[in-house]
Amino acid sequence: MPHHYSYQALTQSGSLTRGVMQAESEEELAARLREQGQYLVRARKTRRAKVYSDGPISDQDLTHVVEYLATSLEAGIPLLQVLTDLENRLPRRRIRKIVAEIRTALLHGEGLSDAMAHYPKAFSKLVVSTVKAGETTGRLDFALRQLLAYLDWVQEIRVLIRQATTYPAIVVTGLIVLLVTLMTVLFPKILPVLESFQVTLPLPTRMTIGAARFLERHWAALVAGLVGLGALFWVAARTTPGRKLIDSALLRLPVIGPVVLDINMARLVTYLSLCYATGVGVLGGLRLIEEMIGNSVLARAVTRARVAIERGASIAQAFVEQNVFPTIVTRSLALGESTGRLDEALQRVKLYYDRELPARVRRLLSLLNPALVVILGAVILIVGLAIILPIMNIYQSLGR
Repeated sequence: MPHHYSYQALTQSGSLTRGVMQAESEEELAARLREQGQYLVRARKTRRAKVYSDGPISDQDLTHVVEYLATSLEAGIPLLQVLTDLENRLPRRRIRKIVAEIRTALLHGEGLSDAMAHYPKAFSKLVVSTVKAGETTGRLDFALRQLLAYLDWVQEIRVLIRQATTYPAIVVTGLIVLLVTLMTVLFPKILPVLESFQVTLPLPTRMTIGAARFLERHWAALVAGLVGLGALFWVAARTTPGRKLIDSALLRLPVIGPVVLDINMARLVTYLSLCYATGVGVLGGLRLIEEMIGNSVLARAVTRARVAIERGASIAQAFVEQNVFPTIVTRSLALGESTGRLDEALQRVKLYYDRELPARVRRLLSLLNPALVVILGAVILIVGLAIILPIMNIYQSLGR
C-alpha cells in the first residue's frame, strides 16, 4: 500500500528542497527522486495535508513566477525542475510555500492549472484558465508568455491611473488641510483683534469668519455627516442596485466618463485577445471578463452579449445590440469575424487603446491640473483678502 512521505532532498545544484510524495517505500521514494535529479536526505511517513497556503500575493511575485516559468519552459527545462529552482529563488515565504505545494501536487499527478486552482487568492481565474488552455493545447510556454504580456499591460494601466489621481488627490488634501487650519487656528485668534477696532469688515472677511464660526460650532456634526455619507456610499457600492447607479453615473461624467470607458474597453479587448490567443475561446473569455471588468454596467452588457452569442448571434451583432461598446470595438469584431482573423482584429484594437488611453489620460490631466490651480488660487485669494482688507480699513480709520 503506498504511503505519503514528507522528505528533504538535495538538487543537482546542491540546494535543499522539501516536499511530499507518494511511494510504496523509502527505496521507491529515493528512486523516484533520483529520476528527477534529486537525492534523498531524510524522509518520514505522513498524512498528506489538504490545507493549502492560499493568500494574496503581490503583483511583483506573480509576474516573477509567470516570467520564470515561461522562460524556463521555452528553454526546455522540465516543469518540476523549474518549480524547484523557482522555490529557491523567491524571496517571500508565502509564495515560496505556494510554489512548493504546487510542485508536490504535480508529483501526485495533478496538472499545473489544477494545482494553481487551489489558490484562488493568489492566482485569478484568468491566470488559471490561461494555464489550463496552454496545457490543453500543448503550448504552455506560449500561454505563459502571453499571460506575462498581459500582466505587464496591467501594470502600465495601474501606473496611468495612479498618474491621473495622485496629483489631484494631493492638491485636494492640501486644500482641505489649509482651509481647516485657517478656519480653526488662524481666524479665531485674529477675529477679536479685528472686532476691537469696530470697523466695517469687508465681504471676504465676513464670509471667512462665518465659515470659521460654523466649523467651530458644528465640526462634530460635519465630521459625523461626512463619515455617514462615506459609509452610505460604501454600503451602496456593495449592493447590486447601488453599484449599478454609481457605475452608470461614472460613465456619464464629462471628461472623466470617456476615460473610464476607455480603461474598461482596453481591459476587455486585452482579456479577450489573451483568451483567444491561448485557446480559452471567445465564450470562455467573456465569462472571465464578466467577473474581471471593473464596471458593473459594462459587465452586464458583456453577459448579455455572451448569452446572445450562445443563442447563435454573431460576436459583433451581440456587442452592437448592447449600445454601450464604442464603434471601434464593434466594427473591429465584425471585420475579424468576416475575414476569419479575429485574433488580428483584437490585436489592432488593443494597439489602438494602448496609444489612445495614455493620450486621453494626458488630456484629462491637462484640463484637471489648471482647474485645480485656479481653485487653489481662488481660495488663497479670498483668504488673503479676508486678512488684508480689514487691516487696510483699520489703517484708514486710524489715519482719520
